Amino acid sequence: MCACALLDVSRHFVCAPGAPLSSKRLALSGDHYMQPSTRTGVRAFAVTLSLTLLVWAFAPTPCRAQQNTASLRGTVKDPSGAIIPKAAVKLASVDTGIGQTRETNSAGIYSFLDIFPGRYTLEANVQGFRTAVHAPFALEVNQTATIDFTMQVGSTASEVNVSAQAIELETSTAELGAVVKTREVLDLPLNGRNFTELLLLTPGASPANPLQNAGGAPGAIGAFAYPAINGQSNRSNMFLVDGINNYGGITDTNTVQPTIDDVMEFKVQSHNDEAQFGQVTGGIVNLVTKSGTNSYHGSLWDFFRNDALDANNVFNPKTALKQNQFGGSVGGPVMLPHYSGRNRTFFYGSYEGFRSRSSNSRLYVTPTPAQLNGDFNAVGAQIYNPYSSQPDPLNPGSFINSPFMCDGSGNALPTNGSGIQPAGIPCNKLPSSLVNASMLYYAKTLYPAPINTGVAGFNGRDTTENIITADQMSIRGDQQLGDNDRVFVRYTGSWQPNTGSGGIQGNILKSTINTYNIGVNWAHTFKGNALMQFTFGRVRGQTDNSNTISNAPSDFLQKAGFVSSFTDHTLGKVSTPLIPTIDIGGYLLENNFTNTENFSNIYEYKNDNSKLIGRHLLRFGASLATDNRLGTFLGSVDVFDAFQTANGSAGSGGDALASMLLGLPTYAEQDTVYSLVHGGKIFGGYFQDQWKVNDRLTLNLGIRYDVTDWPREGTSSNGSNITGNMDLNNGTYVLQNPAPACSATQGAPCIPGGTLPPHVTVARNGKIMHNTYDNVQPRVGVAYRINDKTAFRAGYGRFFDNWAAVIGFAANFTQSWPNVAFLAAGDLNNPSPNAIATNPLGLGNGTITPAPDPFGQGNGFLDPLLKNPYSDQYNLGFQRQWGANSVLTVNYVGSTNHREQLQLTGNAALTPGPGDPQLRAPFPYIQPQNGYVRSYGKSNYNSLQVSSEGRTTSGLIHKLAYTYSKALNYGCDTYGSFCDVQDPYHWQKDKGVAGYDLTHIFSASVVYELPFGRGKRFASDNRAVDAIVGGWQLNGIVALTSGTPYDVQVPVQIANTNNISGALRPNIVGNPYAGATKLHPININAFALPAPYTFGNMGRNSLRSDWRKNLDISFFRNFAFTESKRLEFRAEAFNVTNTPVFAIPDNNITDSNFGVVSSTANTERQLQLALKFYF
Repeated sequence: MCACALLDVSRHFVCAPGAPLSSKRLALSGDHYMQPSTRTGVRAFAVTLSLTLLVWAFAPTPCRAQQNTASLRGTVKDPSGAIIPKAAVKLASVDTGIGQTRETNSAGIYSFLDIFPGRYTLEANVQGFRTAVHAPFALEVNQTATIDFTMQVGSTASEVNVSAQAIELETSTAELGAVVKTREVLDLPLNGRNFTELLLLTPGASPANPLQNAGGAPGAIGAFAYPAINGQSNRSNMFLVDGINNYGGITDTNTVQPTIDDVMEFKVQSHNDEAQFGQVTGGIVNLVTKSGTNSYHGSLWDFFRNDALDANNVFNPKTALKQNQFGGSVGGPVMLPHYSGRNRTFFYGSYEGFRSRSSNSRLYVTPTPAQLNGDFNAVGAQIYNPYSSQPDPLNPGSFINSPFMCDGSGNALPTNGSGIQPAGIPCNKLPSSLVNASMLYYAKTLYPAPINTGVAGFNGRDTTENIITADQMSIRGDQQLGDNDRVFVRYTGSWQPNTGSGGIQGNILKSTINTYNIGVNWAHTFKGNALMQFTFGRVRGQTDNSNTISNAPSDFLQKAGFVSSFTDHTLGKVSTPLIPTIDIGGYLLENNFTNTENFSNIYEYKNDNSKLIGRHLLRFGASLATDNRLGTFLGSVDVFDAFQTANGSAGSGGDALASMLLGLPTYAEQDTVYSLVHGGKIFGGYFQDQWKVNDRLTLNLGIRYDVTDWPREGTSSNGSNITGNMDLNNGTYVLQNPAPACSATQGAPCIPGGTLPPHVTVARNGKIMHNTYDNVQPRVGVAYRINDKTAFRAGYGRFFDNWAAVIGFAANFTQSWPNVAFLAAGDLNNPSPNAIATNPLGLGNGTITPAPDPFGQGNGFLDPLLKNPYSDQYNLGFQRQWGANSVLTVNYVGSTNHREQLQLTGNAALTPGPGDPQLRAPFPYIQPQNGYVRSYGKSNYNSLQVSSEGRTTSGLIHKLAYTYSKALNYGCDTYGSFCDVQDPYHWQKDKGVAGYDLTHIFSASVVYELPFGRGKRFASDNRAVDAIVGGWQLNGIVALTSGTPYDVQVPVQIANTNNISGALRPNIVGNPYAGATKLHPININAFALPAPYTFGNMGRNSLRSDWRKNLDISFFRNFAFTESKRLEFRAEAFNVTNTPVFAIPDNNITDSNFGVVSSTANTERQLQLALKFYF
């Protein structure tokens, strides 16, 4: 038997024996307030160590490696097929010379555990038989390889050579995945040298990204890809670096991107039948970095891009660009005076710098001089006077507004003291008496003047320069301690200050992104076939952002007339006055905020063990991960849309800019946030039996268990622990901790009057959310070798998401009552304007106190009964070797997902209809909740996946992958985004294809050394010809996918249900594609607004965008100086055919540009030149 301890969220890191585990020793500068409890970490490690040693003390023999290494096993037999026990089998690394020897057990089976990916030799010998020597072969990340020997009778002094296959069939597990090796990583064209583009070579990887981390990972350089794997949310993927968790706690992506030259290889794996993998439902990107070898090797590089080499965009002229990406790497044995590290001590290090200066070319709509003078006649929609509301005689309980009125000369008629105009001619001109002077000053002072962009519907272009300065460093050391112990330590860090656009011309965004990943691993091999290892890891990502308005005069706030309590933000003892952000729907966004110290800090501790007993390879282990997050956010927001100038209950007309000039926001917010989420822990444990039933059949039987301890908001020392959550199961509001009474000196967070309002309670033990303890995950896999060229595999597993679906939501309670939150403005049946832009929250100029109770706020709260989602995943298929060195794989891959998170409007009206929708809500005293998260969702995925990979004798390496699939869900395509649901009480009716559903996905990659020159098929003997045609290489990636699903949306709450975080859709009244063109891909006359108080009949995600088509290629010319030194010149072209992929059109039925495509979903052709020197 084996056992384990330690629990984590990702994968690996190691603690060497005796290494101090105190977080104080490990913390870097500035991290003292983010350290996990030292006592907790030491206690967890002590428990783990004790359990592990106890088990090993009673275990008769050993178990398997961590997930970023490989394992090798096989059987040794005599010519008659009888097993041979006690045969000696030796495995040796080609690169480091390190070797290890194992004896076959009583079942004739040997095993090597925890093998670093690379090239190896293998030999077996036993008295009375000739020594069998296997040719050099490669082992890959997380591979369980099988090599059997049939010994020949004779003297051990004579040898029998066994040839090696280039690609082995997978006959030990049923997991899905694809390995991308060193040659492909280095040679395939990658824009910005970002390895994540290669994830799309995996079958089942969907590049569609519906509101899912569209900006990429923090500090992502180049073209960043973050696909949805096999029908799962891409926020439920996991990145591992050398088995170490690289989870990006802020964005749910990877924190540190290893430099391309650091990557040994990586594997995108899913549907694991191996229980050591878990805590996400999507793919696991398992990346291994390079280590040193017995020889010194390295490289120097400089990659260059310039706009002179690029093509124009269909809609915009190409933007200015000057970019260099340069660096170097070196690795080898550690050589010191009187010490040689060959065969035992190795180092590897790298540095890469990135410098880029580019300009934007983003289109937007800015106010025209006529609009700033109140003239909206050029706007297609009628605008209405929000002060003219009166009961609708055709719909009792509803209201309608009157159009603005002009006289016979077209001049706006004056208003009375109530904002009402006399009868006249309907027009689109605002009376000067209703125009808000502060908003007019804001617009005239800060908004850029309109220009001729050459693109219909857009009169503004942002050309702000983007400046990126990034530096990254990595260092790794490996030490072989005798025959049975191995240790590695690695640090990878990046530093990146950026300056760019905040949204429009004159708005500047400054950001600083600092990340690092640290890992330590110690592995000990016991006598026989047993392995125990410990891992420690730390990953930290920090992003500091701030917006500035460069053209704002110093006295702007005084002249604009905003109340000071709306613009002053005091955090600690520092007061920061900020111009409010103004967001005008369909026009432009003037951002202004400060967001600092926004980071995630993860520690992990792991123990993994493996042991071979007869035909059973047992694996078991446990992990602990802690995650703390800190963030501060300062800013105020006014949001304007067409609602305030629309026709009341009728829901037609209106213009967001007109609402802004009238000073009538629909939404407002004031943030002074200090958010410290702490105490989150993820515990995990697993047990696995890989049972080699016979030489053909292998069964994998495993069980995994995980539990996430919900983090808490804040600590008693900083006051941010006073927050709360809305419980819509019983109509109460639950405070995490009691708050003091408000007073002249005590502002928010505080309780007005000092007494809790009705329906407000305080949580027990200061805990709002509760843990889920049902995360039991069985795993079953079958691998059957039909013959030497064919294998059948099938598997089932259950997987829970413990990261994005739990830890990622932990900060949702920030700024909740009794803090000051935000205002959600009136609905269709609350016609009177109830907020003024300069003081939308009704704040005084003294101490800011919260509202009398929490029920008027609409924060994105969580259902206290929320449970983390899980996925039942299954697959079956065949592998077939074809040709000499290629494998064809055909799989059916499916999954059924449960408890997916639906972010719906909470406490909306139960049914559409006239009258105040609040009266039709389950709890009339609670405002509708903007994105209330419940675990109601379901989805399913079914696919046929076909792939081929291999290498020909002529030097062509290929990968081909085709996926035919359908993913269906109920409105939410990822964690943390609002659902495209019309009726939050009947969300099942919004079942449709998922936003990441792409029916057809095809990808192919080729690395090909052209067959000319020395050592090649043609012109191999002529030096002069070799100098011209020799050394050339062609590489390429092609991708073809179906279009992304989308639909048309109705922004006005025409159903009158207060569904503020959902999306209404229109009625279909014609053929949506009639007369379609590339720039007008839908027939806008095929859609009509639903009748008041009804839902549209258009299905969710029933339209498709343009197909994605892309070809990237690169040409190399290699100049060899010696056997180990060469210079490589490379020219790379991305989207070499310059084929535009048109983005979805404007899908807002009330926009003037409805149905018009104004951008592309891909980049124009871009060229990259590089020089690289290998030594």
